[in-house]
Amino acid sequence: MNRDDYIGINLTNQNQIPNLMARLRKIYPNIIELKRANGSAAVFKSHGINANQIRQTDPMDLLDRFYEKITKQKLTKNQLKWAQDALKSINNGGK
Repeated sequence: MNRDDYIGINLTNQNQIPNLMARLRKIYPNIIELKRANGSAAVFKSHGINANQIRQTDPMDLLDRFYEKITKQKLTKNQLKWAQDALKSINNGGK
């Protein structure tokens, strides 16, 4: 494979990788697609969730279920607190 080829990548690693696309583009500048083998599309498709159901779901519950489905792990207490604080800040106009 030539580094200048147009490629699509199917990532099987379940861990969060910071700045993944930027890091990959340093090596393969012409990435046109990046998928995760157990990615978010699979979460919604496998549960038959539609947009209205998502809008009516408590954001913390949605985050908790999404995170567990993607990582196969529960959010830690620190992650839950961070998410709750961030949501509260957003709901208070960023204050």
